[in-house]
Amino acid sequence: MTAARPRVLVVLGGIPLYGAELATIDVGCMLRESGAEVLFATNAHWGHVAVYPRLDALQLPHEGLVFFGSLERRPGLRRLLVLLRLMVTENLRLWRLLRRFEATDVHLGSHWDAFNLWPALRWSGARLRLHVHNVPVVRQPLLRAFWRALLRRCAAVVAVSEPVAQALRDQGLCAAPVVVPNRPPRRPAAALPEVPRAARTVFVFVGQVAPFKGVDHLVAAVEGLRAEGLDVACHVVGGIASAWAEALRQRAGEGPAADRIQFHGYVDDPRPWLRGSDVLVVPSLADEAFGMVVVEAKAVARPAVVYADGALQLLVRDRVDGQVVPRGDMQALHAALRAYALDASLAGRHGAAAEASLDALGIAQVPARWRALYGMAP
Repeated sequence: MTAARPRVLVVLGGIPLYGAELATIDVGCMLRESGAEVLFATNAHWGHVAVYPRLDALQLPHEGLVFFGSLERRPGLRRLLVLLRLMVTENLRLWRLLRRFEATDVHLGSHWDAFNLWPALRWSGARLRLHVHNVPVVRQPLLRAFWRALLRRCAAVVAVSEPVAQALRDQGLCAAPVVVPNRPPRRPAAALPEVPRAARTVFVFVGQVAPFKGVDHLVAAVEGLRAEGLDVACHVVGGIASAWAEALRQRAGEGPAADRIQFHGYVDDPRPWLRGSDVLVVPSLADEAFGMVVVEAKAVARPAVVYADGALQLLVRDRVDGQVVPRGDMQALHAALRAYALDASLAGRHGAAAEASLDALGIAQVPARWRALYGMAP
């Protein structure tokens, strides 16, 4: 039986504000609003240019630790000595933080965070809860042994979707994970700009501009629609952090739809671009564990066109609140977007159904689910 007022240390080692980081911060917000004392242990090694300001804006207290990575690459001797020193110093620092904060519970935003800080977490008296945001692939014997030790130590293992939970079961890691979806993340109160409409039908992509996100498929589809003479435009909202992304932006800027495809870079709050568009497009080529941006689009009554990938196909009902097309099928993606360009009312109908579908996904019950997991009153 947990205390009436849990003291929860939220361990957040991620640097950019992607879906997993946003969801972890949102759990901290929900627990605090439910009466828990919450402190974030965040990544001080590279310096958070995004996470620290977000926590400050939400008035969530935080302290820094050095998270030194997953050790997936084989380090040289000098690097290994640095890592061993960091393991000692940062585990001692976490141990002192747990005692000073008098933590009753630890919320782990990633298993890699636990890997970095396992000695202090293993021997602390706090109850651990692991939040699994990605489909785990555990092949190495050492990593599998660590996973099993971690899960034995956890009071609860929470998966963001049924595909993630099934992966945990299939690999023999956890027999009974709890599935709690992510809700649209809590964002700091601020006046939001209005994004002017650039065409009759506007598409939007929000996320990492990377090959596995299929952004080039969307660009090609929009260029094809413009070649047909259709009045369409596209916003690409996400950081340009690789040579591939920069090359895609340059190519789109020189292509047949150069005046209709805009790259906006990373933005702290994508809602203005979602509201200023008609349809969200998520042509992911990876096994998406959830699809936070689809839920955010539903919250502002926007449908989504997604590839049949991971949990995305569970969030969208084909031809009801969006469209689901075969993964990697660029012709099918083109046809799906063309349907919205030809029928001005289709996005509105699908968008209304998307907003209504949040109830079926159980989004409204997410805070109560987390309160129950932490033994707090409903």
